[in-house]
Amino acid sequence: TPTDITISGGPTNNLYIYPSPNNGTFQVRYYNEKARAGAPEVALLNVFDSKGSSVFSQRYTLNGPYAQMNVNLGAHSSGIYRVELTNEKGERLKTGTSIVF
Repeated sequence: TPTDITISGGPTNNLYIYPSPNNGTFQVRYYNEKARAGAPEVALLNVFDSKGSSVFSQRYTLNGPYAQMNVNLGAHSSGIYRVELTNEKGERLKTGTSIVF
């Protein structure tokens, strides 16, 4: 007998970092409800090395729900990097990691 299949779900506020591992160049995406509703939001993306030193910091305007934020760490060495996204008030939205080889 046929069975109804229901697929449900919705956007999540996960922080997507890819590719990982990478060579120091990667993308970050974050679901932003305000941007989805048509109100762009400013966010600050920070990347820290394993010692806690800031190696990258850039402000982005999130114009869509999964706005693309490009990261290029330049000549930094391989390792595990911590990625932190905050709003313009400095409130942490999400964190994640990226592996650089």
